[in-house]
Amino acid sequence: MSKKAVLYTLFTLFFVASQPILPASQPKPQEVWVNVFVHGMMSVAPHLRSFRTIINLFNDTIENTVYEKTVEYTRNDTYFFQNQAMQKCGLKKVDPANVYPGNASGAMAAVFNKVNFMVSGQLEQNNYYYTYGWSGLMSTNRRYQDAIDLYAGLKKELALFAQRGIKPKVRLIGYSHGGNVILNLARIRQERGNGFDFYVDELILLGVPILKETDYLVADPLFKKAYHIFSYSDRIQPLDIFASKKLLSSHRIKKRKGFEVPDKLTQIRVKMTRLSKRAQRDPKKTALACNLNNRAVVSGKFHLLKDCSPGHFEWWFLYRKDFLLYPLPIAAFTPIIIKAAESLEHKPKNGKAIIVDIRPEHELILVKNRYHLRDIIKPIRFFSRKTLKKLGNIAMRYQSPSYSNAGRQKHIDAGLDKAVAFFKQGPMNKETTITLRRIEKRRTTKRQARRKRKSSFKVAQLMQPFARPVVVT
Repeated sequence: MSKKAVLYTLFTLFFVASQPILPASQPKPQEVWVNVFVHGMMSVAPHLRSFRTIINLFNDTIENTVYEKTVEYTRNDTYFFQNQAMQKCGLKKVDPANVYPGNASGAMAAVFNKVNFMVSGQLEQNNYYYTYGWSGLMSTNRRYQDAIDLYAGLKKELALFAQRGIKPKVRLIGYSHGGNVILNLARIRQERGNGFDFYVDELILLGVPILKETDYLVADPLFKKAYHIFSYSDRIQPLDIFASKKLLSSHRIKKRKGFEVPDKLTQIRVKMTRLSKRAQRDPKKTALACNLNNRAVVSGKFHLLKDCSPGHFEWWFLYRKDFLLYPLPIAAFTPIIIKAAESLEHKPKNGKAIIVDIRPEHELILVKNRYHLRDIIKPIRFFSRKTLKKLGNIAMRYQSPSYSNAGRQKHIDAGLDKAVAFFKQGPMNKETTITLRRIEKRRTTKRQARRKRKSSFKVAQLMQPFARPVVVT
């Protein structure tokens, strides 16, 4: 053996011997998440024409009424599952891989899964998706009862994970009064003592009417982290007049005597800004509208920009053609909205909100903090138009061609017809009799107006051949 080979061998032995003996490194376990979508309330608008129904809603005495029965029929109508994350009552698993027309829950889960992966890097196969279907009634007592069923369903499902040796994190996403159903879980925990079977790692509230009956529950230890996302363009969120402790609901959770907004709650006000038609046509005007050195452009008050912030339905419902992010709702983009809000170093306190201004045409999100001298504005990269189109194509695979607003109204009327027929066949009290009479009277008036319109149209058609131009001499 040569001298060079001997020296190389000795050096190798010395190097190996000098290294510390370490156990075999194990791969870091990936987090498993259970994501639950909780839908909002079924429409109460058709029932507000009855004064007696309004009194029942104020007193929360809706048992055995036409309103309750109508909502029961419409809530179980699968037609309303075609444009939102909603399935049958109870905790139901969502299978995004089951692609068929009308599976809007699968569409929401598939897009949310993709967005969450692009934002946080969580493996897509480690996310499980569910919907929780509740009664959908405008009733504080019924929302509490529905929360009890949600607690039982989550406890049972998490026990099945525990049998497989998995302890998943829980993310609850509540829209409208579905968020108040989730908040009632904290009330159940308080009533059952400090011990609880699970904790909610992430609570996301979307356009939830803020009520004194439930807003304080967000401070409960049950919720480790909470986000309340709202928009001042949402006209329905502050219109709940049936709460017992306040005349109207609120947009934002605010501190008051005896209640401080907890630090774990981040409130996010969502804005959306787009280019005006003039700016879209002219490249020079487009450049002006994208100049972030202009304070008017940053604020969104520039004359070449247009405010198109989401309303109440844009939070949750898919396939709304007049929405800038069509065919997707804001709920699908909550991971990137939360990431943008968390990027601020100095967050506002005392319940004040961070402003997240989404500008899809700029491919930017402007995060604003008006309550601190630093971090007043921070630009974050939003999805490109190409990526948005790909996400939209995922949702379009689940779209039902049979769904329309006219069809939706027809199914609401069908639910009312079934409720009326149900009470006509069974025993009726005085209250139900009066309600049915008013419904029939309203329908008769509508029928007469429709006949009058049709008759006048027919007369105009019959007289058209005899119409002659007037000659002025």
